[in-house]
Amino acid sequence: MQAASGGTLFLDEICSCPLEVQAKLLRVLEDKQILPAGAATPIPVNFRVVSATNEDPKQAVKEGRLRQDLLFRINTMTLTLPPLRQRQEDITLLSRHFLEEFARIYELSAPEISAEDLAVMLAHDWPGNVRELRNACERRVLAARRGQGSMAGALQAEQTPDDVPATLREAVAAFERELIGKAIRTHEGRMDAAAEALGIGRRTLNEKIVKLGLDKNALL
Repeated sequence: MQAASGGTLFLDEICSCPLEVQAKLLRVLEDKQILPAGAATPIPVNFRVVSATNEDPKQAVKEGRLRQDLLFRINTMTLTLPPLRQRQEDITLLSRHFLEEFARIYELSAPEISAEDLAVMLAHDWPGNVRELRNACERRVLAARRGQGSMAGALQAEQTPDDVPATLREAVAAFERELIGKAIRTHEGRMDAAAEALGIGRRTLNEKIVKLGLDKNALL
């Protein structure tokens, strides 16, 4: 909490937080100070709190898993995001975004979304919400490397042999392409910084870019 002072403290899955931790958190929110282990005097803290949960907090209070006084303290403003299955209009936009994202990473053309693909996605219940969709799109792009695949196949929980590189050499090359591409994008094309982040020399990075057939400009 001390590290969050002056910024934002994000509490994910607040309803799963142990009750003893909730009590300590409530005390900090009320007193705006903490007492680190071994410290003699409290340290003042000031941060905003953003919390998230995938369940009804009022129901968690009824079941005794969430302190009501803590809910009252953090429930200043509530934003409700419906599950993906209730936002079907977002499925096409999100899937196109993720397909293009992974196509850039794996240096492929993004697969087209066919009418059959769309029908499969709209009929799916999406228990894993956007994260599940993103993972399915990555599997779809990996399958497209061999000129095959569909969203129906990509929605299978287990990867099939067609989803992964056929040889160790191909797998290593794909992994290097992903890491190098990510480093170049992260450092906005600054090759010295990208090489340092990868733990290799600038010359080695240049050699790998040529060997792997990477296009630096296409990555930015």
